[in-house]
Amino acid sequence: MQNQGFWNDATILERQQLEADRQTPLITPFDPKRVQPASYRLSVGSEIYISSPAKDGKYPAREQLKSGEARAIPPGQFAFLITQETVHMPRDAIGFITLRLKPTKFKGIVNVSGFHVDPSFEGKLVFTVFNAGPIPVQVACGDQWFEIFFCYLNDEYKGDDKPGWESIPSEILVPGPLITMETLKDDVESRLRKVERDNSVLRWAITLILTFMVAFGVKSCSTPSPADSRAGNYAAEEI
Repeated sequence: MQNQGFWNDATILERQQLEADRQTPLITPFDPKRVQPASYRLSVGSEIYISSPAKDGKYPAREQLKSGEARAIPPGQFAFLITQETVHMPRDAIGFITLRLKPTKFKGIVNVSGFHVDPSFEGKLVFTVFNAGPIPVQVACGDQWFEIFFCYLNDEYKGDDKPGWESIPSEILVPGPLITMETLKDDVESRLRKVERDNSVLRWAITLILTFMVAFGVKSCSTPSPADSRAGNYAAEEI
């Protein structure tokens, strides 16, 4: 009878050893302590890219982190993270990947990249995450942020091998600024401040004009005209 369904912890350990004997271990490096009842925990690797608006005409670049070194993902920004581990999927199974709940989702981090690993894939996994929360979220090299589940296929995959990555590929990075809710918020606030400044100048100009008009009107009313002066003189002579 052909194997079916998701792998439990015993199957993960068994297949890791079997594939290692074939020189194609499921996960490298492998730590038995990270095996869960139906999954394996993967960690953040040493390379990271965090989106942000340009500063002095320069956009952010990929960074190399030391073990334990952290970076903050600002609210409304994306991060590209690569796993520390290399995954080698067998041809009779497919992998499903996700973010772990406590270290990521409870803080507002969501996965916006793919959710599966094809049969015969070999390489590191790249996750694209988005900080949908209200505060920055710290991520460090070595953090166990990811989880992978294995599931048997009905039939073994017979197509070509699917090579993965050893670093975050440049082609998936978006050149230039990323339009996010945070950048839109900053843009709207900047425009509102400009409108407020323009309105203040306009109000000041209108006030100045009205003040001048009132002052001129009062002066006109209080100063007698030459005709009025002559009329007054004639009246005095008649008396």
